[in-house]
Amino acid sequence: ADRHVEIIPEIDVPGHSLALLTAYPELGTTGGPFQVNPGSQFFNVIENTVDPSNPKTYDMLDKILKEVASLFPSPYIHIGGDEATKKFWKEDENIQDFMKTNKIKNETELQSYFIKRMESILHKYDKKLIGWDEILEGGLAESATVMSWRGKSGGIEAAKKGRQVIMSPAPEYYLDVLQGDPSIEPATYSMSRLSDTYHYDSTLPAELDQSLLLGLQGNLWTEEVPNQRHAQYMTWPRAFAISEAAWSSGEKDWDEFVERVEVHFK
Repeated sequence: ADRHVEIIPEIDVPGHSLALLTAYPELGTTGGPFQVNPGSQFFNVIENTVDPSNPKTYDMLDKILKEVASLFPSPYIHIGGDEATKKFWKEDENIQDFMKTNKIKNETELQSYFIKRMESILHKYDKKLIGWDEILEGGLAESATVMSWRGKSGGIEAAKKGRQVIMSPAPEYYLDVLQGDPSIEPATYSMSRLSDTYHYDSTLPAELDQSLLLGLQGNLWTEEVPNQRHAQYMTWPRAFAISEAAWSSGEKDWDEFVERVEVHFK
């Protein structure tokens, strides 16, 4: 806080929840056995979504979020909401019965129902909800801030609804993707050269309320980043370009930017 840094924790639900399911397999639909995924293929292959029809799911997440809320002074907690497969919900009879009873039309609306339950839990502990742009699907929680990662469109849609937005677009602001010659870098799923990141327009369209854009975020996911040296390599110099977009305004000048980047090589 002395350096104006605010730590915002993220507890990613209802997807990306294998660690939780490994410890508490009864919170899934298949019963497991589960094990924490080392970063291998997971989507629609491994059940990593919690069961939104199970009251124990909400009891457990209430305990977790209460503890997290007590540890972090930030007014925000990020609850994820991204990449939640619907496959296992569609295959589970209890979930399908739950949807009929509660007049929930489809699994997308079910995720919205779940996120709104998370929002109500966070409000109990005086925290605000942030979620990835998937939380727009099926109906947006009442006070949610949207973090847009599948390009800018989710952020623009949220701003049109009068919601606060954080732009974090892939691949330009994803620091885990290739930034140099693929023949000399560890293989990964996409690429953003320094020039791509620098030239990316992360602003909201002019007709929207610019104050709704809280800021920008670069992401360094580390499934394929084996050590601290490689983490540093992936972060710089693209983080300079993201910082400049976040903290300054005016015309972009690539040649002048490159000169300033090269000063940092020392």
